[in-house]
Amino acid sequence: MSSPKFSSDETSQTSKMQRDLTAEKKAALRARVDALPSPEEMKQIHQELLDGYRKIIKICESLLGEKHS
Repeated sequence: MSSPKFSSDETSQTSKMQRDLTAEKKAALRARVDALPSPEEMKQIHQELLDGYRKIIKICESLLGEKHS
């Protein structure tokens, strides 16, 4: 069996569709990246998480201390 033959117009349309799809994917990726927090925001989030963990640890240690008393 021979492979189907495409006219240059069909090939051109296929290439354009692939480029458009790639452009759409790139635009979607850019939008997702733009929605990510900045490095400064990430540092702030990280610090808030650490502070929260420290509070939880203190509470747990306090509860364990009361339990052993």
